[in-house]
Amino acid sequence: MIGSAMSLSLESLIPNTLLSSSPVVGVLDEFFSSNGLEAYMVGGIVRDALLGRESKDIDIGLVADVHSISQRLASVLRGRLVQLDESRGIVRIVVQDRGNVKFVDLNTIHDNIEQDLERRDFTLDAMAL
Repeated sequence: MIGSAMSLSLESLIPNTLLSSSPVVGVLDEFFSSNGLEAYMVGGIVRDALLGRESKDIDIGLVADVHSISQRLASVLRGRLVQLDESRGIVRIVVQDRGNVKFVDLNTIHDNIEQDLERRDFTLDAMAL
C-alpha cells in the first residue's frame, strides 16, 4: 500500500531501480501520504517492480472518491486528466516522465482491497502493494 496508513514507505517495498527510473512513483507516494489517502499500486506495475522493470502504466486503487482528488493530482503531476469511466470512478492522468509518456490510472476501491482484487480480470491484475 502507498499512502498514510502504511508503516513501511513505498521506497522500502519497491526496488530502487524503479523509483530512480520513474520519479512519478515517488510523487504519487508523497501525494497520497501527505493527504492521508489509502492507496494501492495494482496489476502490472507490481509485476514490473518485482522483476526490476520500468512500467509505463501505473494503476492505483484508491480508498476515496477518485473524482474529488484527480484534478489536484493531475496538477501536481503536471499531467492531463482523462475520464475513463465516471460511473465506476476510473480516471487516467497522462504524464511526461523523463521524456516518456506514463499513464496513471486511478480507480475507486468501494469495499476493500481484497474485494477489489477479486473483481480484476487476470491473475496478474490481482496483485497489490
